[in-house]
This record gives sequence, C-alpha cells and structure tokens, in this order.
Amino acid sequence: TTVIVRAVIWKSGKVSPMRVISGKPQLEAEAMDAVRLWRYKPFYRDGEPLDVTTDITVDFDPAKPGGTVTHPTH
Repeated sequence: TTVIVRAVIWKSGKVSPMRVISGKPQLEAEAMDAVRLWRYKPFYRDGEPLDVTTDITVDFDPAKPGGTVTHPTH
C-alpha cells in the first residue's frame, strides 16, 4: 500500500510543511509521522543549497514492521 506525501525539504534538511496527495486515509498519519522524522541532505544547484518541494512515496509492507520507504531520487 502506497501513500504519497508532498513536502518542502528545506536547505537545513528538515521536512515541512507536508500534505498527503494520495493513499489510504487510515495510513496518512503514519506516513506523515515517518516523513516528519527524516532529515535530508540539501538539494544543490550551481553549488548553492535549495529549498525544494517534492513528492515522497511511502510504501507500507504488512510483512515488515514499519513498512518500506522509497525516497525521492531527484
């Protein structure tokens, strides 16, 4: 089961604000809780860190505690 969260990743690596754009309603809170805990390396363009908006895919696998998370690749 997949939940897609749209979030701003700041230069600091913190993730906020965010909102769910698709997925099962009963998993929305868990997906946002997971994304909220992550810290990313900043995205760079021409050597400068950028704030970016990206879609983060959270895949929940019932066979694995906590599910499996797929991070954005761009």
